[in-house]
Amino acid sequence: MKKLGDTGLKPAAILEALRKTNPDETILATISTIYSARKKAQQEMLQGISPIMHLNQSLTKSDFTTTTKVNDNGKLQGLFFCHSRSVELLSSYHYILLLDCTYKTNKYKMPLLHIAGVTGADKTFSVAFCFIAEETQSFYEWALESLLTIFNSNQIPLPQVILTDREQALINSLPSFAPDSYHMLCTWHIQKNLVTNGAKTIKNKQEEAQMLQHWSNLIQMTDQSEFCASFGKFALKYGPSLQEYMTSNWLPVVEKYANAWTKNVPHFGHRTTSCIESSHAFIKSHLLGPQHSFSAVINIISNALEAQCHEISALYHQQKITSLRNIGKIFHNCHGRITHYTLRKAQNNLLLIGSVDTNSTCNGSYIQRMGAFGSHWSNKHDSLCFLGVAGESLGQLAPEMICG
Repeated sequence: MKKLGDTGLKPAAILEALRKTNPDETILATISTIYSARKKAQQEMLQGISPIMHLNQSLTKSDFTTTTKVNDNGKLQGLFFCHSRSVELLSSYHYILLLDCTYKTNKYKMPLLHIAGVTGADKTFSVAFCFIAEETQSFYEWALESLLTIFNSNQIPLPQVILTDREQALINSLPSFAPDSYHMLCTWHIQKNLVTNGAKTIKNKQEEAQMLQHWSNLIQMTDQSEFCASFGKFALKYGPSLQEYMTSNWLPVVEKYANAWTKNVPHFGHRTTSCIESSHAFIKSHLLGPQHSFSAVINIISNALEAQCHEISALYHQQKITSLRNIGKIFHNCHGRITHYTLRKAQNNLLLIGSVDTNSTCNGSYIQRMGAFGSHWSNKHDSLCFLGVAGESLGQLAPEMICG
């Protein structure tokens, strides 16, 4: 039963496996029996040791690099861990980091900081995890110092862009980690805060949807003066309470989320951290859930990270030998050298050429922001100039987007 549990099977699946393994025997165990046995095994395993301490002991026997923080009494206050396979991915894809901190609703009773990266194929991957005793600047600085050690010891360049929610203690700690990185705020979290604070004046879903669409159009504006003028109108439209909230909370940090300011930042279209929560729900469910022993948790997460690395690697090699269909001949020399994600972006811009105002000018912001060429640029150059010599120019602009 313990071996089956350590593989990550749930009690119902364990019971079914026991029945299939022993078809000629009467299995007296029930799901309740398995839950009780698991709880007893966990208590025996802990032997008075705190869950976070036991997790640390399990990690030291695995493929994770760990760093710990203890107080004067020897109590574990912080636990940073990063898998070797995640370091391999980070070495190739270090342009953008997404940082997300969950609340301490877990068996360790400590907040969890989840650090993720983004591949050139637009796939997110877990870089590291860190449990901290408190969500304070000093603890976040310690966590990021541990992350910096991973970067430095593996000679990995620091990220150009870091994306977080509005956790001020975390934001204040960023300069100690990567002072030259551009910090952006998650637009998804801003939207959630808008809904919460607008609930006093917005009474129905239709009006809420209109407000969110209005906000989405606003933050997509490309001109700073137009944004500021429209921001005032937006804030005023939904009542004095929301106006005060928007003016005091989001106007002072507009350069961290509005396209008029971030259009020249190489964020490759990543403006939210919500993709971490959806993409890595499986890992978090096992890490934060109470259902498995610590050795099982480490095995499950290790397997998940191994699978994550394998999937990204397989996609990388697949795209090196597979050509996209319905892609313009102008991109012929880019197949196998540029990721499909980027080629599709460039192809979409190529299709927009017919609708581009030929008298308008190109400021190059799309190239800087997305690592792919915009419709203005492609409208002005022939196929030889479009991507330099077989895509080298795109490689110089955005290593994140290269297949190899």
